[in-house]
Amino acid sequence: MRKITVSLDDRDLVALETEAREKRLSTEMVIAMKLKDSLQNVRPADVTGDTLEVRRAKPLAILQGDAPVWTGEPGKPKDGLFYEQELRAEW
Repeated sequence: MRKITVSLDDRDLVALETEAREKRLSTEMVIAMKLKDSLQNVRPADVTGDTLEVRRAKPLAILQGDAPVWTGEPGKPKDGLFYEQELRAEW
């Protein structure tokens, strides 16, 4: 089992410690249970049935709709990093 570090407000930590005492569990166990419950309510990305390429293309399509630099110019590269390096090389 892996361990992580979590930063919480004092008020939240007190509430978790109180719940742990009431249930006679460690605070770590209560936090792990709450995290597990919240993760079960999250739908994983691949449940949608989209391929990896389709999931990667969605954010790019959103960016291309907002940024005219990337649309309709055949001379501009599709890769943002390459474009940035090209611009910096001109300096």
